[in-house]
Amino acid sequence: RKEKKAAPNNRSISGGGVNSCWFLCLCCVDNYPEPMISHTTKGLIAEHLVASTILGFDGWQCSLAQQDKVDLIAWKEKRYVRVQVKSASLRPYRNRYHFNLGSGSKKKTLPTVEDYDVLCFVALDARGCYFLPTEHVRNKTKWFSPTFFDDRNIEIESWNETMKVIDERLR
Repeated sequence: RKEKKAAPNNRSISGGGVNSCWFLCLCCVDNYPEPMISHTTKGLIAEHLVASTILGFDGWQCSLAQQDKVDLIAWKEKRYVRVQVKSASLRPYRNRYHFNLGSGSKKKTLPTVEDYDVLCFVALDARGCYFLPTEHVRNKTKWFSPTFFDDRNIEIESWNETMKVIDERLR
């Protein structure tokens, strides 16, 4: 028999990385062996998390787009924004989240406003989102401390700040 251990959300998971939750909870994503949840599936989990976050903002709608460089389309009335989602899990040996922001298979390039409007960083295990306007992306990688996603106000605050930057761009 495998010994049960407590997951971060106080649900139990079986030893060896098998989830005993009745649904796939994101706190357990990294407790699965790699073949069970691929990077593609983790990306889809992040996209759905971002979509549900945006749908919780007053008046905003959202749909999965899954096109090159655009994962979601969000809209409110006649205002549309293209969203790129980047996900990461806490790297315990570095004690931080690491995101790769460049695109392209050989030579990574920084995104431009022609690619998408909003970049969303998703901490899978923390179930947190942070939004950034594309024009504020300055590097091909971004690091966040483990406590960065603890403040849930960061989601709506970063979304509102990002919308202000986009509004200024469109004037």
